Amino acid sequence: MSANLLNPNQQRHLGVMLRLLVEDFEDLASTLPAGPRTIESRSEIKLIRERAESILATIGLDLPTGADPWRRLSALCGAWLVHLHDLHATKLAAYGPVSPALSPHLDPKVVALEDAVRALLYRFEGRRE
Repeated sequence: MSANLLNPNQQRHLGVMLRLLVEDFEDLASTLPAGPRTIESRSEIKLIRERAESILATIGLDLPTGADPWRRLSALCGAWLVHLHDLHATKLAAYGPVSPALSPHLDPKVVALEDAVRALLYRFEGRRE
């Protein structure tokens, strides 16, 4: 497979998203206390990095280093919009029964938070300084 299967925007998005994934796990790994669980966790995090690199290698790309902070911000906003969607009351059923009274209290607040993240995304998307 080759990078020419993706347009430049798709290449950047894929690279930045995988870079964020790897950085988030590696940053967290550096804060874990010493012990056997940390050793095991760091080993798994190394595997996550290797698999992210493998995805990119499959299409002829490398894991980007020092991603543009605006692209990073855009990718982070996009990733959190997906995660926030899962916080709506109906989506919480995956974790157990949901009270019918929860939605009117939770969902408007989640929507407001999604709107704030979306506004940040749109304010800076495409801007480079």
